[in-house]
Amino acid sequence: MFYDVAELELDKILNSLQDEAILNDSKEEILLLEPTNNLKEIERELDEVEEALNAYNELKELPLDGLRSLRYALKKSNAGSILSVEEIYNVGILLRISKSLAKYAKELENLNVNIERLNEYFTALYQNKRLEDEIFNVVNDDLNIDDNATMNLFKIRRKIQMEENHLRSLMNSFLLSKSNLLTDSIIVLRDSRMCLPVKESAKNSIKGIIHDESQSGTTIFIEPVEASEIYLKIDNLRREEKVEIDNILKALSLSISSHYDELLNSYENITRLDIIYAKAKFAKKRNYTKPKLNNNNYIKLNKAAHPLIDENKVVRNDIEIGNKFKTIIITGPNTGGKTVVLKLVGIITLLAQIGMFIPAEKNSEVAVFDNVLSSIGDSQSIEQSLSTFSSHISKVKRIIDNVNDKSLVLLDEIGSGTDPKEGSSLAIAIIKYLEKNGAITIATTHYSDLKMFAYNDSLCVNASVEFNPDTLDPTYKLLIGVPGTSNALHVGANLGLKKEILDEAYALIHNQDKDYSHLLNKLDDENQRISKIKNEVEEEKKKYQKMLEELTKEKNKLASEKDFLILKARAEANEIVKDAKEKSKELLDEIKNLKKVDTSSDKDLADVKFKAKNIKIKDEKIDVRELKVSDLVRIKDYDSVGQIVKIDKNKYIVKLGQFEMSFKRDDLIFEAESKIQVEKPKTKPTQTLATKEVKMKLDLRGFRYEEVAPALDLFLDQAYLAHYKNVYIIHGYGTGAVREAVYAFLKKSKYVKSTRFGGEGEGLNGCTVVELK
Repeated sequence: MFYDVAELELDKILNSLQDEAILNDSKEEILLLEPTNNLKEIERELDEVEEALNAYNELKELPLDGLRSLRYALKKSNAGSILSVEEIYNVGILLRISKSLAKYAKELENLNVNIERLNEYFTALYQNKRLEDEIFNVVNDDLNIDDNATMNLFKIRRKIQMEENHLRSLMNSFLLSKSNLLTDSIIVLRDSRMCLPVKESAKNSIKGIIHDESQSGTTIFIEPVEASEIYLKIDNLRREEKVEIDNILKALSLSISSHYDELLNSYENITRLDIIYAKAKFAKKRNYTKPKLNNNNYIKLNKAAHPLIDENKVVRNDIEIGNKFKTIIITGPNTGGKTVVLKLVGIITLLAQIGMFIPAEKNSEVAVFDNVLSSIGDSQSIEQSLSTFSSHISKVKRIIDNVNDKSLVLLDEIGSGTDPKEGSSLAIAIIKYLEKNGAITIATTHYSDLKMFAYNDSLCVNASVEFNPDTLDPTYKLLIGVPGTSNALHVGANLGLKKEILDEAYALIHNQDKDYSHLLNKLDDENQRISKIKNEVEEEKKKYQKMLEELTKEKNKLASEKDFLILKARAEANEIVKDAKEKSKELLDEIKNLKKVDTSSDKDLADVKFKAKNIKIKDEKIDVRELKVSDLVRIKDYDSVGQIVKIDKNKYIVKLGQFEMSFKRDDLIFEAESKIQVEKPKTKPTQTLATKEVKMKLDLRGFRYEEVAPALDLFLDQAYLAHYKNVYIIHGYGTGAVREAVYAFLKKSKYVKSTRFGGEGEGLNGCTVVELK
């Protein structure tokens, strides 16, 4: 694989990317990022960046503050070496941050942020509270060993403190008792030792070690012998302290080395997360998008911009290659932006292949190449004593030697630097070779022969970078399908070149290639016309986009108003429910009173109970669903489920067991969509209960156990009020569950005088005949 990252300036992008990373190791790894041709790996990396971008939008940075490079320290511990206090402290920080990152991941899950890819890193982080506490109980945030790390260390430091206090007291007593021998009443430090400033004339009056004397020689700095004895004790204690600290560090290093694999793996995962988040932050700041990828040598960039050009100045271009044609020949004036287009396609391809978002609009597509080969720039190779042409051909040779059918080739000013006829012929031959080998090629040139070649080659297309001949300014707009001209004579005229020279040049061009010049002029005119139309279309697009936004706002406003009306209706419905409940309570109280009075008749009781059933209402939410035939619905007044068999304007005919009843929409609540197809009745349907006519038979076959009691209760109320003496309840044979429910209800009913199974012609044991009081 060959990727010309230097010519395409990928290093400049990576330098900017590393600024987004937090850890030093992450920054170093970013600078070493290289493209890969593994499609699955790239797709995974892009998915990770997408997840990190969504996570960053919710919770911002990863909690990595305080973490330092640890690879060397961990490998040192694994080799049996003793770690420094700082290195051990950093291992503790790693454990602490691993714990924080686990909480961070949990918060993302609670926010329903998709981190399926990133979770592989989060879940691999190593947590060990025992080791973490062991480290921070010994090493404090000032990177010192705590006095209480061990009992022996505590005792040693206590002794040192006592001796130091003794030393200060001793020196202060000398200041008082020997003041007449001193040049000043202060203690001075010399060679890290406390000394007395003794007069030169009295230097023999105080026994001790002379450390220094003043520049004038009038003061001698003496460490009293008594102080030297104390210093000796302190030095011995310091050596004991160092031995104890070494033992502590050795023990901690041993503990760390026993968890080497887990700690190193955790650190590597954190480093990887830091790099992924750096890519996400880089993309967010620059509005980069996630590209689609393919292995088909197809590139389609929407409004793509070169990442190294100021975003306020860069011109965005649409570029497509690899489908209808494999080669683009770009022509146009110098400084017109041809080379920028070459580098743009190359750098975007490399960005995608290191797992980064790209500076283009959504739905842009990038091919994954084995090679991205380029020859850009015309600088001479002084070291090899090569001319511009020779340097260019040397690069082309390297490209030819490595090209295959998974290559992107970028050639700037192909064949230039030599005789135009020979150069253009060589350029055409090179392009043909690249086409034959399946490469995707973008080349820039001034040669007219290459423009004609592109017209006649089915795999090749002309393109140009738009240029305004009146202002001498390039527009940097890429126009596919139209060749450009160098505009040399236009430029010469605007710069004040003599008219007779320009006229001669025009005449020569006219005589040499009249038809070709006419064709180019015609194409230039067409180019300007297409550009104008395209701008008009863009303006219309913006206008319609604005209209769409206004309509969306209006739609949202109407939706809000609808929600308000529904809430208002629910409030009104609640008032109705409240009133109905009060009436229902009154009737139920009346029923209780009737039961207490012996003189009350069963007919009175049934009449009141029926009235109560007719006003019974459940505190249901308003159901605004549109109902249809075959839907299962709950009848509010009966608290039973039935099936809609017919809809006639505002009336809904519902089959409830054996009966068909008529209801209004507000009486029904949607339960479920039935899979049973309701057949229209072939004969005239029976009259419903709404007409107050009661049938003598109640067919309960197909009912569930819990549905039997409500249906029987309603049936017997109606039968009793209609003065029926005998009624028939068909429950069938089956498992006996329905029959059991029937008899359980009949035993408790005040309307029932007697029951028996049906006789011949009455359904036998599948039917129960009820005699009413």
